Amino acid sequence: MARVAAGQVRAALHLLPVEQRNVLALAYFGGHTQREVAAMTDVLLGTVKSRMFTAVARLRTLLADQLEPEHRSPTPRGEAG
Repeated sequence: MARVAAGQVRAALHLLPVEQRNVLALAYFGGHTQREVAAMTDVLLGTVKSRMFTAVARLRTLLADQLEPEHRSPTPRGEAG
């Protein structure tokens, strides 16, 4: 089973916009709920959810070569995968 090295994840995180990186750090590494992150960053809950969704999708793209097939984003129809 392939694993993504911590250094690769850190490098990919630094490629994200700071707003996306911050909400991921607070939620995943800080253990805060999305509602808590919204209050801490003074943005709407929907904005936190959107930033997290976009950030995770971007990380999947950036780390696709290192991820197991079941964790990769689906290939759009009509494209070889």
